[in-house]
Amino acid sequence: MDAMVLSVETVIFNQTKSLPPLMLLHARGTVNTGGWTNGRLSPHVYVTPPADGIWDFSFIAAMPTGPSIQVCSTIESEVLMLSAPAWCKGVRVHASVNSIETSTAMPELVPASLVSMNWVPYPWGAETQGSNSNDAQNVVTAVGIAFPWAGS
Repeated sequence: MDAMVLSVETVIFNQTKSLPPLMLLHARGTVNTGGWTNGRLSPHVYVTPPADGIWDFSFIAAMPTGPSIQVCSTIESEVLMLSAPAWCKGVRVHASVNSIETSTAMPELVPASLVSMNWVPYPWGAETQGSNSNDAQNVVTAVGIAFPWAGS
């Protein structure tokens, strides 16, 4: 079962030097026991942009299932986005007991070499089959649908 992490300690908003530039949101927080997994930042979806221009994210993770060590532990998560919406002036990451807000106005540039190149924008996955990963016919999504340019 998923739940919000106990607290968020740091939030960093960066932009890669790649073309197109990717926005990277990284958060570090604490959980009240060991065994928490799959930490992730879940974006809030808005019908109309918020008046304050702040994009909210919930910091959630999978709770332990069974015995776990009873000590506060650290958990991290990050999300890559093609770009922040035009109305976005900052991001706010929420946890159970607090939230942290940061500006998107002057993101720090991150060298593209430090960003995992396995990331492909949703809904396309980066799963490959076969021995030649450069062959477009061998590249499929995580749900088994071929890329549009794969010719299938």
